[in-house]
Amino acid sequence: MERPYKVLLVKMWFINLKSTVMFDLLLSNSYFESESAIAHFREINV
Repeated sequence: MERPYKVLLVKMWFINLKSTVMFDLLLSNSYFESESAIAHFREINV
């Protein structure tokens, strides 16, 4: 009875890890995009 529970736990942990990595990538990607947009906006203003 203990074995399937551990397999499920590992699967849940792996899915959680994957989604966290994806979320971090999305956050950093949008951050860099906004940074370049701000730099572009400054160039236009100057």
